[in-house]
Amino acid sequence: MKELKITIALLTFFIFLSPLCIAEILVDDSFEDYEVGKNPPAPWEPLVRNADDGGLFQVDDTVVFEGAKSLHMVDTPSDWSSFGAKFESNARFITYELHAYTELDDLRTMIMIMSSDNIQADADDGKANYVAFMGSGFIEYHDGAWHPVTDYKVKTWHRLACEVNLDTQTYALYVDDMTKPVVEAAAFWHPVEKLSYAIIRGSPQGGPYWVDNVFVYEGKVGEESKAVEPVGKMTTSWGVIKRQY
Repeated sequence: MKELKITIALLTFFIFLSPLCIAEILVDDSFEDYEVGKNPPAPWEPLVRNADDGGLFQVDDTVVFEGAKSLHMVDTPSDWSSFGAKFESNARFITYELHAYTELDDLRTMIMIMSSDNIQADADDGKANYVAFMGSGFIEYHDGAWHPVTDYKVKTWHRLACEVNLDTQTYALYVDDMTKPVVEAAAFWHPVEKLSYAIIRGSPQGGPYWVDNVFVYEGKVGEESKAVEPVGKMTTSWGVIKRQY
């Protein structure tokens, strides 16, 4: 009887505690399940100004961080072009992580954005954070002007994370070292009250690049171990692998 009471007490404790320790995984994709040479399917979607740019973002099996596939921006777009994964969340802290690889250091080659529902391919309204590998040789963020924060290496995988705080309209940017941000309170480019898209963007001045292991979750950097409830269909084994990384 005593053991039964202890068991019931422990179960009650975990039932009440568990909602406090659960954050939602919003996007978790390593592109392993998609056909090489094609756009990833929904909830990924092309957000392009020119219809000819719709095929720029393709699944690739030649340059990968982990596993057998990644997402490749094949060529320079004719105009600003993006590829986004849509998610649903009312959280005030949301973190967007990915690994990125570029072959060039003299052009703007990759931009990482989180955006609201009112995103448009031909407008910048609704875009909160804005991070790029720039021709300066630095990773820079944009809040109306460009700010260099740390240098990068070509033909090297870099891990980036943006920890977005909707209450303060700022975000912390991490590069490679997830224990210390290179920027603690970068201002939003545009005011955003809700985030709905994780976006990968290319500029007309950009070159080929690859991204892998796109991971978006509620909470701050380092809290992904709490993210045990995947949302939607974009969950792969990467979530488990990453929490052990």
